[in-house]
Amino acid sequence: MMPTRPAQDAHDAFGMNVHFGFQHPQDTNQFVEPTVDLLLQLGVGRIRQKLYCDANRSRRATREGLRRLMAAGVRLCAPTLVIGDVTSLDAARARVTSYLDEIEGNPDVYDLRLIEAMPGLNEPNGGKRVPEDWARLTRIAQQALFEGVRSRPAFDHVAVQGPPLARPQVAGGPVRPGLPGRRRTPVFAEALAGHASAVGDLSGWADRADVHIYPGDQDSFNGGPPTVFLDAVRVMYAVDRPITVTEYGWANTSPDDPDGERYAGGAKSCPESVTARYAPKAPLNALLLGYQGTYAYEMLENQPPYANDGPAMRQAKFGYVRTLALDPSSWQPKAQFHAMRRFLALFADPGLTFEAQPLAASVRADCPDLRALAFQRRTGEHLLALWRTVDLYQCDRKTNAGRYLGVAPSTVTMTLDRARPVAVHRPSTQDEPVGSGRHPEFTVDVADELVVLVIG
Repeated sequence: MMPTRPAQDAHDAFGMNVHFGFQHPQDTNQFVEPTVDLLLQLGVGRIRQKLYCDANRSRRATREGLRRLMAAGVRLCAPTLVIGDVTSLDAARARVTSYLDEIEGNPDVYDLRLIEAMPGLNEPNGGKRVPEDWARLTRIAQQALFEGVRSRPAFDHVAVQGPPLARPQVAGGPVRPGLPGRRRTPVFAEALAGHASAVGDLSGWADRADVHIYPGDQDSFNGGPPTVFLDAVRVMYAVDRPITVTEYGWANTSPDDPDGERYAGGAKSCPESVTARYAPKAPLNALLLGYQGTYAYEMLENQPPYANDGPAMRQAKFGYVRTLALDPSSWQPKAQFHAMRRFLALFADPGLTFEAQPLAASVRADCPDLRALAFQRRTGEHLLALWRTVDLYQCDRKTNAGRYLGVAPSTVTMTLDRARPVAVHRPSTQDEPVGSGRHPEFTVDVADELVVLVIG
């Protein structure tokens, strides 16, 4: 028997970062409707979107987008404070009050039941103008946010998350065995741990830890840099806190991506075709690790022209939707958008909480990197997710040259309690099932992409 959880758990493990407030340089609101349309087409159930409490076009745009999404039942992780709000504890408290008033004072926009979390300062140690006392300001902001949220009974269900730190910009590091040029313990870990130590213990002002993990060219949360991010920030939580990953993603600036041949290098790239294979595994890897959720970065690319062919281009290329111009009719959902659209459609099963029944099955494979999770829909059907935690691409950060890492298929044998109808799905690449049958035992090949078996 395989332990099983509700199918909706897999759906809800995935969220998307959205930027309603600054997507269009001339008219912010112009992008709201087409962005919401795409989010609903994607089928996402959770988003991360900064709130605004001052009367400006960013607030108008955000209200417009959230009004539609929350009416559709989409839940919200809502960053608020920025470091400029935190000149003192009293100033930070006043700003928190303004944000909470914005939410409670506009029930036609914000469904409080759907607001899940409010994180601390976003990457306070990163950016071009980091105050020298950023660590002190980060603590002040966290205290003000936690005390403000906890002072209002209407927000009792809202989790206050810690501040996600930015990855320090450092270079170098030892080579990881077995993969020439790959890093075993990146040097940024020491710098990140130092930043976390400067902030100090926040567990008294946080219900959850909040981290940003960018795997570069690696599979999500699969050792290496992803693990280092978590290890480095644990000092901020002397009392263990559940983890939410509010940003992760891959920059599509490889030579095989549009505009990628122009990218000057300096950081890892990952092709769209590989991202489409990594993306559906990420929420499942997060479930295995016990994370509270993950939010992909980000919905839309930034539009060209880019300020430069280095960092600015790379920053623009994390999107799940390619934006060739300001005209939304030119936008193109990328391969990872369709991969996650299929994934979310497979696992979507909204409704009242129910107790999933174990799957009467066994899995055999001579494959140490194989992972498996079983789910059940309310209709009684089971879904078995099978995937491998393997890297599929290796990029030279200096030259941007890359090579695909071949993954030989591994044969997995499934044994059921009796002959049952089974459909085989590969959401990274296929809309329809790639096979079906009715057998008590069968085999399926698992290589570089997620395989989902729907078992009747």
